[in-house]
Amino acid sequence: MEIWSTILLTIKVLINISMSFGKESDALPVCDSNTQSSKITCDINNNNTSTDILIKILNKLKNGRTFDNLHIRCQENSKIFWNSSAFVDTFKSLKVEECFCETDQTVIQINATNLQSLEFFKVNTEFFKYVEIDSSIHLSSLSINRCGLPAIPEFVLKMDRSNLQKLFLKTNQITHINCELFKGVPCLDKKCYLNLFGNQIVDIPDCVCKPSIIWYNINFYNNRISNVSNLQCLDQIHVDAQDNSIEELPNFTFIGTITIDFTFNKIKRIRRETFSKSKLCSTISLSYN
Repeated sequence: MEIWSTILLTIKVLINISMSFGKESDALPVCDSNTQSSKITCDINNNNTSTDILIKILNKLKNGRTFDNLHIRCQENSKIFWNSSAFVDTFKSLKVEECFCETDQTVIQINATNLQSLEFFKVNTEFFKYVEIDSSIHLSSLSINRCGLPAIPEFVLKMDRSNLQKLFLKTNQITHINCELFKGVPCLDKKCYLNLFGNQIVDIPDCVCKPSIIWYNINFYNNRISNVSNLQCLDQIHVDAQDNSIEELPNFTFIGTITIDFTFNKIKRIRRETFSKSKLCSTISLSYN
């Protein structure tokens, strides 16, 4: 009996050691580098990862080399404790996908001066309450898609948007368009895109008629917009208002708008004067109403 007890005890110890090593290896993200595309991809499969751990792994993987793009993917919405943004410092683009980003509820300062593109996809809504973009960063592209946002995050409205060419806030729960999106440096020498596809927006604020930013393309596709009276003087170049609840059109006085799409709405009639003062408008789509 004593021999069997010793054997069983030994087996238990070996199992515990095995499990211990398993947990330790599971706690580390798996990162691969591709020098051809200048990209590092990190897969996270557990709830024990922190950005401090990422920094160590990335520094070892880079080994003095420079990579432009970092893609972090979390399996089954794994958690990552975001206690520092230093891991982004040398990259030009960062994509965070399907991660539950935890913080200690203090400000998360992103101040990587090389960063040009920032993308979040299916990241928990609460995380964005604590994000700040340093004024030294001049993003050209920002995407926060499928993150359940009830409103446009405060940091988006406060950040320097002088170089911003693409702002994508697709498939969220945004109900209101903040006028700050139409203030700032005009997009004169570049094409600027504002994409609000698949939200819960119900109306357009009147500030779109007095913009200092002329968005080259605005996408309101698949929202709940019913009243477009404030679109009457819109100067944006291309406007997509498909798949909304628009029933009536105002008398438009488009100055700079070239194309506008009202496909898949509930428009029942069009008055003669509706587009009579739209001088440059070349394409108007009204099918499936």
